[in-house]
Amino acid sequence: MIYCILVTYKPELSQLTNTILSIIKQVDKLIIVKNSNEILTYSDEKIHIIQLKKNYGIAYAQNRGIEYAISKNAKFVFFSDQDSIYPADFVEKSLNCFSRHSKEHVAAVTPYFYNANKKEFTTINITKTTSIMPERNRDYEIQHAISSGTISPCEVFQEIGMMNERLFIDWVDFEWCWRAIEKKYKIICDTSNIINHNMGDSFKSVLGRKIVTYSDFRNYFFFRNGTYLLFHSRFFSIKDWLKFYHFMKIKTLLFYITCGFSIKHVLLILKAKYRGITNTFTLEKE
Repeated sequence: MIYCILVTYKPELSQLTNTILSIIKQVDKLIIVKNSNEILTYSDEKIHIIQLKKNYGIAYAQNRGIEYAISKNAKFVFFSDQDSIYPADFVEKSLNCFSRHSKEHVAAVTPYFYNANKKEFTTINITKTTSIMPERNRDYEIQHAISSGTISPCEVFQEIGMMNERLFIDWVDFEWCWRAIEKKYKIICDTSNIINHNMGDSFKSVLGRKIVTYSDFRNYFFFRNGTYLLFHSRFFSIKDWLKFYHFMKIKTLLFYITCGFSIKHVLLILKAKYRGITNTFTLEKE
């Protein structure tokens, strides 16, 4: 059995409906975990709704969905955002990828993404700090991927652990992948399995490059959690640490270029990096 865990937060309802329609025939159960209080009513018996009391973040919501799926003896969980659209053979292709790698320890199979905001295909990360534009119709062993479209066997959560709820939203999926790799599992990207996904809220052109932009809310967690992982995680070699440190500096500069250099944004960055460096944040506080 395969259960899809779809986390919502103030969704655009017509878009959410399109996402659900692209999933529902491919899974045994669709678990909608609501981080906000809009009314969702669906008559399909395949749909189970978990209403959270408030927005505890994507990691907390995903964990509640994982627990429900495991309690119902699901074999696989399939994670989705509220704005991803899947082809009709998406799950079949993902499970076929698991079959191709049946002799390996695979923690997750991920699709290849077409960024609907930027209208272009994305790169994949073959190391924590190196990305490439892959060939189509190939399987790649990667270091991390965003969670939407990722399918994992339920059994792996016992050894790898659940999503890190303290991180709230950004870097949650990457950090879980790094833990999986530390446990000698593999993350496989099947570039023949393509989904449309809106990455970021919009984009701006900077020196001819399209730079994805996010809200201040998202930017805070991006910088807080990235800084926390830089200074408190065990996943980086010295070389990767230096590259990641440089990456975060570039992202800070791009944040000011795309979002504006203001006292508000300076304070946002200072707070985020202070919280990350000092490891002084909790799920309740944020």
